[in-house]
Amino acid sequence: MVLAEDEDDLREVLAEVLAEAGMRVIAVRDVASLRTVLAGVTPHVLLTDFHLGSTTVEDVLSDVVAEARVEHVHVLSASPLARIAAVRLGLPFMSKPFDLDEFVALACGDSRTTAA
Repeated sequence: MVLAEDEDDLREVLAEVLAEAGMRVIAVRDVASLRTVLAGVTPHVLLTDFHLGSTTVEDVLSDVVAEARVEHVHVLSASPLARIAAVRLGLPFMSKPFDLDEFVALACGDSRTTAA
């Protein structure tokens, strides 16, 4: 599983919660790191904030959808524009702030294995 979140504290908490739920998590903080990880790993699940710093992940998501490399992709954001982009790409969207139990259920519902 790959988790992309630019807020350090939130990324750490989410990665820890997912690890406690039995997931193996690769956590990244920016678009460049996300591209690097996705070039070398094909995760079963990608959970990504739509805005990583001042950059959106829309191009990365477009590539992931076009290549059908990742089975489950979820967009996380407080931005209404992110919701629109997710809908346009046909991807599920979870609005921030969200409940941690719901987040874990979303992530684990898509991947009960410990694969990335």
